[in-house]
Amino acid sequence: MTQDRAKRKILIIEDDPDVLRLLVTVLRPLNAEILTAPDGLSGVAMATAEKPHLIIMDIQMPRMNGLDAIRTLRGFEDLADVPVIVLTAFANPENIRDAVEVGADDFLIKANVVAGEGLERIRQALEARPTKRRSLLRSGNPFGHRP
Repeated sequence: MTQDRAKRKILIIEDDPDVLRLLVTVLRPLNAEILTAPDGLSGVAMATAEKPHLIIMDIQMPRMNGLDAIRTLRGFEDLADVPVIVLTAFANPENIRDAVEVGADDFLIKANVVAGEGLERIRQALEARPTKRRSLLRSGNPFGHRP
C-alpha cells in the first residue's frame, strides 16, 4: 500500500523562530504534516518518535548542532535512509563537506528557501526512494549539482 502524500511528515529542526515560521509557510503547498524542533537534541527525539519522511535541519543550533544530530540519526536503523537536507546561511564548502561526510543528502541556502526557491528539491527528496539516495551517496555527489 502506497503511503498517501498528505500523510508525509517533514521535520524541520531550526532554532530561529522567524526562519522556522517562514519555512513552514513555504512548505505548506507540499500537503505534508510539518513537525518542528528548536534544536538538534529535540529534533533527534522527535525524529525517533515520529519517523518523518524528510528532515530539514540547520547546522548551527544550541544543545546539539546539526552535524551531531545527523550523525546520531544515521545510527538508528529506521532513520538511516530518511533524507536530510541541511540549511545553511552561506554556501561554505567546508560546512557542506562536513554535512555530507556525516550523512546529509542535500543542502539549501536559507535565504533561497525563504524566497521560495528550492521547493522542487525538497519535493524530490520527500518522494525519493531510499535506493536512489544511497546510490547518490555512493557516487560521491549527493547533491546532484555543484555546491
